[in-house]
Amino acid sequence: MLRRVLVASCRQGVPRVSVRLAARPIVRLHATQSAPAATAPADPAWVGVMNEAITKHPLETAVSFVALDAASIIGLSVFFAYGLHLDVPVDFAVAFGVSRLLRKFRLPLDAAVAAGLAKAYPPLTRVNITQAFRSLRKRADAPPPAAPVPAAGAATAAAAAAAAVPAPPAPVSPVRRALEAGLALVDRFGLAFLISQRMVVGLASVFGIYGLLRAGVDVQSALNALHIDIASAAGGAASKWAAAACAAAPLFPALVYGSAKIGTAAGRWRLAAVAAAAAKKQQH
Repeated sequence: MLRRVLVASCRQGVPRVSVRLAARPIVRLHATQSAPAATAPADPAWVGVMNEAITKHPLETAVSFVALDAASIIGLSVFFAYGLHLDVPVDFAVAFGVSRLLRKFRLPLDAAVAAGLAKAYPPLTRVNITQAFRSLRKRADAPPPAAPVPAAGAATAAAAAAAAVPAPPAPVSPVRRALEAGLALVDRFGLAFLISQRMVVGLASVFGIYGLLRAGVDVQSALNALHIDIASAAGGAASKWAAAACAAAPLFPALVYGSAKIGTAAGRWRLAAVAAAAAKKQQH
């Protein structure tokens, strides 16, 4: 708004009126343009392939992974024994066995390395690995379908069901508790945790223990506090099998992706066979 200030002055006997216009500063309004929302980058195609296999065909995917993993270790073991005639020291089998026994103690280290891998490559965390375990466990824990109750005994069955007292929950075993802790870490870090456990920390622990054994360090004294005996650790681990298992560890990502492809194909074939059998049964 404009404000008028009238100032009257008399100069040479002639009254003179001057008008001063005082204006407030002009405020210019600029239309603010909101920045476009940043869209998250799309996941790589292999993430979708693996999640589809895990979600829709968990049984076929799990069986495919176990088969591929065993085939890779057996194949490498045979190749080392008969192809290369590789002589693996007994200390390496001992190191491999001790490393397997130390898996539950190195979970914090596995999680720390998995966090670094997840930060470096976030798509690893978007693979729902635990969905396969939970789907299989849900199928195993599902109660069998109840038998139909005759009409005459329906009232008796309803009364018995109402009077039934739920059984107390079974105590959680240490193995089940360790499994739940591992699944929680896999839920958080996804495929990054399995890569850390199998390829990074796992191999580092094997070769680290092997280096200590070759250097003459008394590893058994350090393991006594954890109630681990080297003799028992090496009892079931052959040298060439340990070497093959370590050599197969870098193949883990390829094995996981291959099991997803094979599991999806096998699952679709099973569903098609079931649908064809059902259609054939309806025709008869």
